[in-house]
This record gives sequence, structure tokens and C-alpha cells, in this order.
Amino acid sequence: MKRRITRRFRTCFSFYGNRLCPPLFCAPLIIGFSLVILSGFGVMNPVLADGKKYEVQFKTDSLTPWRMSAEEVSYNSKTREYRASGHVVIQHLEKTLEADSVVFNARTKDTSAEGHVKLTVAGDVLTAGSMTMNLEAERGTLKDSRIFLEESHLYIKGKQIEKSDAFTYVVENAELTSCDGEEPDWRVTGKKVEVTLDGYAFVKHGRLWAGEIPVFYTPFFVFPVKLQRQTGLLIPNFGFSRRKGFELDLPLFWAINGYSDATLYEHSMSRRGNKLGMEYRYFLDDHSRGTLKMDYLNDREMDNGPSGGEWGYGHDDYLRPNHDRFWARLKLDHDLPADFSGRLDLDLVSDQDYLIEFRDGYSGFNQTQDDFRKDFSRTLDMYEDPVRTNQLNLNKKGSGYSWNNSLKWYDNIIARRYLDENRTLQNLPRIQFDMLKQPVARMPLYYSLNSNYTYFFSQDGASGNRMDLYPGVSVPVFSSPFLTVESFMGARETLWRMNQFEKDPSEQAKDQTTFRHLYDFNMNFRSEAFRVYERKNDSFDRVKHVISPEIVYTFIPHVDQEEYPSLDGLMDGINRIEETNQLSFFLTQYLTLKNVLKDPGENSQIPKKETLAPVYSQIMRFSLEQTLDINEARASKPVDYRNERSKQPFLPLVADLELIPSDFFSIWAVTSWSYYENKLVENNIELDLRNHREDRLDFFYRYTEDALEAFGARSTLNLYRGFSVFGRFEHNLRNNENIETGGGFNYDTQCWSFEMQYSDKEDDRKVEFFINLKGLG
Repeated sequence: MKRRITRRFRTCFSFYGNRLCPPLFCAPLIIGFSLVILSGFGVMNPVLADGKKYEVQFKTDSLTPWRMSAEEVSYNSKTREYRASGHVVIQHLEKTLEADSVVFNARTKDTSAEGHVKLTVAGDVLTAGSMTMNLEAERGTLKDSRIFLEESHLYIKGKQIEKSDAFTYVVENAELTSCDGEEPDWRVTGKKVEVTLDGYAFVKHGRLWAGEIPVFYTPFFVFPVKLQRQTGLLIPNFGFSRRKGFELDLPLFWAINGYSDATLYEHSMSRRGNKLGMEYRYFLDDHSRGTLKMDYLNDREMDNGPSGGEWGYGHDDYLRPNHDRFWARLKLDHDLPADFSGRLDLDLVSDQDYLIEFRDGYSGFNQTQDDFRKDFSRTLDMYEDPVRTNQLNLNKKGSGYSWNNSLKWYDNIIARRYLDENRTLQNLPRIQFDMLKQPVARMPLYYSLNSNYTYFFSQDGASGNRMDLYPGVSVPVFSSPFLTVESFMGARETLWRMNQFEKDPSEQAKDQTTFRHLYDFNMNFRSEAFRVYERKNDSFDRVKHVISPEIVYTFIPHVDQEEYPSLDGLMDGINRIEETNQLSFFLTQYLTLKNVLKDPGENSQIPKKETLAPVYSQIMRFSLEQTLDINEARASKPVDYRNERSKQPFLPLVADLELIPSDFFSIWAVTSWSYYENKLVENNIELDLRNHREDRLDFFYRYTEDALEAFGARSTLNLYRGFSVFGRFEHNLRNNENIETGGGFNYDTQCWSFEMQYSDKEDDRKVEFFINLKGLG
């Protein structure tokens, strides 16, 4: 039995060779009877949806039904084959097929489509003149087709595309680009291209075109087409500098597995050679992660002439006579059993000039410093520091206490390479146990403890042991809503046990075992007052102004400490504790805005309790600090003055301002003023301006008396449709020399970007540029 339904609603049957066409008024009865018969095949009878198209719904083994709509549909119940024409749409889960005409088998899902074919699968779009495909297995052939891969924003065109499964395409005479439009800015053509989603694209006889101009040919080319992290080439860095010549820094990213990856670098320099580098990263969770970076260069040049010559730097008095140069650095965090946490920091560099010379680039000091700061919240020693810190730390934090165990090794590059003796003190180990303030029974007392043990060692200098205990008691003297008074008294006991003294007669004359007894006293007076101002406008509802004055008195008595080992290399502030008798005044103010978002209304998709939650933002913090040195005020001899020239009991007044009144303006300033010299002794100011277009202008000024005075600016200006310019400038006012001058431009389009920049520093000049073809890595 065959049945045909058209928009005329005329239904005819062939019954044992006889053609029967009942009157039109019998159609509803016939359709209802057919619905009962066909329900045995699991098929719903087509029904008129809106006067223009028929809709069909049928179930298979899948729980989700298939849906079809078209202007005209016929069905063969024996073969379970639908023939549809006129704006045909077939839908199932994330798949949608559109075409002028379709033949669809409901049992096998084999499909043939003709005319304006469009297949959408989870955001990816395939268009073709004709298509033969199994929609369930997604295997088939498309003619005169184009594919759009949404995640990588990649277009692939070809005369014929074979789809072997849900993830793989084979394209003959292919064209690939990430540019929208019919005339792409760039494209890659290939005789044959095989693309695997979440894998790679393999191009045979590939050509790169800039518009209609061929610029590059390769017989074989591979690039990643992954939805997550992807192995492939990263953006290369091209440049030229006076010291290094022509440069090409080419990084290759390797996605090893779901929790680790690596990047390999080849930095080719025409004047210096090839610097090879690698970076390995793994991430288990927020508390267990690690990054290892290593670089090696067999340098063609060495600094064997006057310091600061063509290949040297003038920051020290030592040459660099080595060709083999390297830098290895590591940061590692890990959670351990018994609630312990571990940290490992390594920083090993071949010579004192390496980090100065290789500050920039993918594997340079600046990028490494930024990565470690972001991922581990700790950094390296500065690039010009010849002493590099390496340490292993095991720590445990409990309720009210912390326990730190560390091995710390200071790698003194100058001593290691050039000096006959290395007297750098190492901490092997340092054990520290601290207790936070804890209440004493039911008394109004709180106790605390700081304690540490250090075994120090140097290859050619002192070695020995030091133990320091520092318990303390806090007493809340007075407490009210307007004033809080708290006192603290601590007692410090320090023991030194020397194995070997420095090679200095004054040190070797000291006792092998010495003790030190110290106490200190502290009194704190603190108050806080605030007022809330209501102001209804579009920006905020209320402003809270807080004023917090504080007075702190600190006393540490004088104790002659010449009998104790000096051990300046320990650098932890315990070996020498200066006499203190000071009164400090602090005045801090805050401005905080409160904004309650408006009611979104009943029709909003956002829950009311989310939209009505208040938003707080601190827009200003301003503090003043003034300290009076009582001992200097009482002193009568110049030898007792800090500068040994004139009495200056008041330390410089320190003002600290942080102002962020809007998203487009901020200022930060720290200033120290000397009453006696009537001038600034330190001044640091940063001003940041920006707008809604992300244009940015930063100014900064830095001044430290007898050490530094410099100012500079950084700017970025977005001009027109992805074209932006940027610049930076820093000038040393003390010697009237430029520290750095540089700038460049960036052009960023929908499918490619180009950046070029120039920098002129004290020790080198450099031009570099970057090209990024989006979608190719």
C-alpha cells in the first residue's frame, strides 16, 4: 500500500490493481484510519503544522525522536523511507539538516540531500550543493562544500569532502582560512587536507596566500585543530638587535596530557648562535603544580676585554670569559601527607651577565618573573642580583600555629666563578615554629611564640648553630567602641654555638658559645570613627568615610652585642637588634562606595537576590605616618645621632595615597618629607588613565635621595578598527640619560594580527615584530 499527501489534501489508494480516490470529505476518516495502521510501525502520520509545512516525528532506538518538516512529504512504509521537498529540515539532538530536497531512511539514517544543503552539528556548519551521508554515524560525501569549525573559527572549502566519522574530514583541492567573507586576507591551499577535530590538520602541497599573492610553499604542513590545549607552533618572534643580530624565536607547544604540557624554544641569533630552551608545566590542583624552565647557549662571543665593552656590561668589575651559558629555574608547590605542604625554588645561572642580556623574549627573565608571580605568588631575585636563592620548604599550618622547615642555598655567582673564597652563608636547615596569639585560660591575657633554629655554613667562612626563642604576652588594657588599648611584652633568648669563625681576628677572639637576653615592650592605642553619606545617583547609593588614628610606642633596651658573632650573611634581623625608643603616629582614612543594583523586574532571567546584592568598592586609602625617636631627642653627642652630624629626632613624614575614583583613573603615591632638610627624601608616584576604548596612559616618577631620580611614561592608543600604537619612555634625571625609549604599532583583525616594536635601552637597540595567523596554532 502506498500513500501520497500533498497540499491539495487529495488521497488515493491502489488496492489489488484498482486506483481508488474517495471524495474529499472522506479524507479525515481515511487519515485517522491510516494513523491507527501506521502506529504499528512506530511512525506518526504527517499533520499540517501551520498551513505551509508538514511536520513528522518518529522514534528509533534513541530516546530522542527525529523531527522532519517540509512543504511536501511522502513515505514508503516498506522501506521506511521519506522523500521530502521544499525547505526540508531534519533535527535530532545537536544535528540540524536543511536542504531543498531530502531522501531519508528512518531505519538506517542514510540520507541524500540536494540543493542549498546545510548541516549543523554542535556549532560546526557544513554547506554543500549535494550530500550523501549517514546522519547517525556522520559518514558520507559532500560536493562543492564548505566547513566552518566553530571552536577554532576555521573555514575549509573543497570540491569534494569525505567525512569518515564524527571527527574526521578528507578534503580534495582544499582551501583553509579563519577569515570571514568570500575574499579572505589569507588562506592556505592544499592538494589534499585531512582534518581531525581535537587533533590536527595535515596539508599536502600547501601554499600560503596573502590575498591573491602566493608567499610560501611547503610539500607538507601540520597545524592543530583542537578544542582544548593544542600541540603546535606558537607565534614566532622576529627581530634585530645590535648585540644579537637577526633573531628568530620559534616556540613549539606540546600538550602532553590533561594535566601537563611543555614548550620548546629555538632562539636563533645571527651574531651569537642558537639558544635552546624548554619549559615543562604540570597542574594537579590549585595546591599541587610545578614549572621547570631551562635554556642553553653556546655563545660565539665572550666578554674578555674591558668591563662594559661590546659584549660586557658595566654593572660590575668582572669579565665573562665563558662560551657555555645556561639558566635553569623551577617553582614547585605540592600538598603532602599529614597536612604538610612543600615548596621547591631553584635559580641556577651560568654567569652574572646572562639575565641582564636575556631579559626579553619568550624565555627571558621578564616573562619568567611574570609567570612565577601569577602561578605561584612568589618571584625570583632581580636580574642584576649575582646571588640567587634556592630553597626547599616543608611547612604545616594548624589552628593557631605554623611550622616551617627549609633548606636555603644562596648561589653567589661572582664567588663561584671568580673568587678564591666563597664565604656566602647557607641555611642548612632553618626550622621555625610560631604560635599566634592564644588566650591564657580565662584571664585577659594572650600569649604568642616565635622560635627558630638555624644551622649556617659557608665553604670558606663561618659555620655553626643559632637558636632563637621569642615568647610574648599581650594584654588588652582597655576596649570600647571608640578606643582600644593593648600592650605587649616579649622576651628574646638567643644562643650561638660556633663551629668555625670568619677569618678575622676580631671574630676569632669571641667565645665559641654565647647567649643574649633581650626584652621589648609595645603599647598600642587605636580608635576608629566613621560616617555614612547617602547620595542617590546612577553610580552609587552611599559613601562610607572611615578615620582610624593610631599611636604605637616601642621600646627595646640597649644591649652591647659586640661579643656575639656578626654573621651578616644571615640577613634575617636577629643577629643584631638595635636599641629602640620610639613613638609612632598613624592616621589612616578610607572612602568606600556602596551600590545596590536596581530591581531587574519580574521578567528578568537573573535571580533577584543576585541583582540586589550590594557592591562595595574602596576608592581611596590615605595614610600619614610620623615617628619620634626619643633616644635621639635625649642625645647630647653627635656620635649618638643617626647621621652623626645633627640631631633629628623626628623621622621623615611618610604619606601613602591610593586613589581609584573610577575604572578610568587611578593614582598611587608614597612620599617621605624631612623637616630638617626641608625637602623630599623619597617620592614615588604612578598615574594611570584609561577610557572605555581601552586607550591607556601611565606616568611614573621615582626619587630616592642620593640614589635615584627618574621619570617615564607608557601609552597605548587604539586608533581605528584594530590599529593601535604604543610607546614607553624612561629617563634618568640624575645623569640626564635615557634608560629606555621604545614604541610600535599593532594591527589586529578578525583573522590575523601584526605587531612591530622598537626599543633603545642603555645596553642594546632592538627591532622585533610578531605575525599571528589566527586559527593556525
